[in-house]
Amino acid sequence: MTSITVEERKIPFGDTEVELEGKKYILHTFQKVFYSDLSNLPTVIVVIAPTGAGKTFAFTLPIIYAKNHNYFPPRGLVIAPTNALVEDMYNSFKKIAKVEKITGSTLKKHGIERPKELLNRVKSANIVVTNPDIVNFVTHGGYHIEESGKRRHILNFQDWTEFFGKIDYIIFDEYHLYDEEQIANILIWLLTSYHFFKNIKWFFVSATPERVLLKILDKQEIDYIVVQQELADSGRVVQGKQKIHFIEASQYHSLYRWMFNDEEIRSDVKNKISEAIKDKKVFFLFNSLREAKIVENKMRNLFRDAKIGVNTGFETRQKDFDFNPENYDIIITTSKAEVGVDYPTLQLAYIDSGKYLRNFLQRIGRIGRGEEESEIYCVIPVAVVERIKRHISENGTSMNYYEFVNVLNQSFEDIKLKEERIPVFMGALLWSTYNALKSHERRRILDELIEEFPYSKVLFKLDKLVEEVKEEMDEEFYENLKIFWNVFKRSFIRFRDDTIQWKIFYKNQETEYDIIWVLNNAYIEEIDRDKKTIVINDFRPKKEKIVKGIVTRSLLENPYADNNFQQIGGIRNEQIKEWGTFLYSGYISKLYTTKLKRWLSEVEVPKKLEDLLKKLSPLYSKRRIEILDVLYDSGEIKDVYIL
Repeated sequence: MTSITVEERKIPFGDTEVELEGKKYILHTFQKVFYSDLSNLPTVIVVIAPTGAGKTFAFTLPIIYAKNHNYFPPRGLVIAPTNALVEDMYNSFKKIAKVEKITGSTLKKHGIERPKELLNRVKSANIVVTNPDIVNFVTHGGYHIEESGKRRHILNFQDWTEFFGKIDYIIFDEYHLYDEEQIANILIWLLTSYHFFKNIKWFFVSATPERVLLKILDKQEIDYIVVQQELADSGRVVQGKQKIHFIEASQYHSLYRWMFNDEEIRSDVKNKISEAIKDKKVFFLFNSLREAKIVENKMRNLFRDAKIGVNTGFETRQKDFDFNPENYDIIITTSKAEVGVDYPTLQLAYIDSGKYLRNFLQRIGRIGRGEEESEIYCVIPVAVVERIKRHISENGTSMNYYEFVNVLNQSFEDIKLKEERIPVFMGALLWSTYNALKSHERRRILDELIEEFPYSKVLFKLDKLVEEVKEEMDEEFYENLKIFWNVFKRSFIRFRDDTIQWKIFYKNQETEYDIIWVLNNAYIEEIDRDKKTIVINDFRPKKEKIVKGIVTRSLLENPYADNNFQQIGGIRNEQIKEWGTFLYSGYISKLYTTKLKRWLSEVEVPKKLEDLLKKLSPLYSKRRIEILDVLYDSGEIKDVYIL
């Protein structure tokens, strides 16, 4: 087993002191940029700071600065990638300022009253914490779309400018987690709102930043600064010494299999846990939710007197879910733990490494906060371990954090965003954001921006043609075309892929989760279609292909026929091969973007519209679909529709 010892991490204190409720705090370098007059900052501030550095506290510093200097405090909007992190920040912020938490579940009103409630909550707070789904829904006119696809605007909430007009600074926390389309979406929020409200300051904050952001800002000529918190030999300890053991994954493939496939290893792990929980906490982090739930059952059987806490995406929507890691001896989680939620005083950890370098760095950043020393067993691909071995043979097995990261950079693969995709996504998203504006006067403000993204023009032309082509098409096909096109337009209100969330009952848990995942990964005891509930009795030892397909909108003949199911898991009906290619090609692939100039001329010819729409792969992705039904094989009964 290959092991490395990473020395403790310290960050130096600066020379700025802040008083808050009678207590004095000395700020770190990166925190000083928040504790300032925002009007003196550039439009964008990129902040790079290690885990545990105090980023969450920093998000309230613009408000504290204003109060300490006797002027009206700015209003902040903090956007966190998960509701778990939203909840965590809300609990931190409410001790300092008047805060509002806005998620799909905290907004209580419906219909025309819901957007009014949203704006009232924003106006009542010093700082608002939400997720990107809410902001995306607002920006793409989600509150102004009826079933017909026509926009209905609401008094005092005409469009997304009403929302952004009430914000002074916006913070994207852990923004490195987003994919190309999501980054494009965030940049469109920035660019479009910038044309209306140039005083808004945008902070992008992460311990593992995405450098492609800076390239886009340079290209758009948006002024920005990068603030990086350096480590030092003295200062506050943000992470104690870590001893990391790397376990080669070629044989076991995952932490779960390594722990339980070998009797000797299983016994050794059990003994280590038994000893550790006498006075420490033990932490498990799995790539797979299914494996995390299986291990939960095993741990409850092995350690009946231990307090076991589970914090995965499965529990997030559980009624009255309240997770405090301090209350447990053994903590079980998934990649959800990468994002911001604090797990203090963890001394023994078993983790999957994650797919990319940034996953691994975020995961070990959650372990051994403060001065506590920790020991980590990490299952990692064999090729990575071999590269690590070569580096430590030259440099030794004990190193500081920067030396450790340098070894990892040369050993690990990291995610590489396809930069060429982002401007094309931005064009499509800009088209949707532009359409969400009510008045022509407001739209004209964005006309110059539209010219910078030619891909928007494709959609403008297609949207016009869908209206003009009615008289030249078969009536039934045209109706299907309109349905499809309205679904396509509505799809932009979703920040993530469409899912079907039902109530799930498991033992004493009541939660909500994606039914496609549940069907493939759990043993189903009962399905109630009327109440939209599923009862499960256990989790499968491995994922099965229970779900055979999904129903969505198609422009092919007989769109609701059985042969029109998009097959999942690599099985595809040849009769729908064209639709499958259309659906899953991704709307940025190089193969199709080269055809854009030709398409711009073709869309002038209405009779080619049907064929053109079938080739719309550059404008399409899995995020663009709307799931209508799910086809699954229950075992006893084959090909069952769930909805």
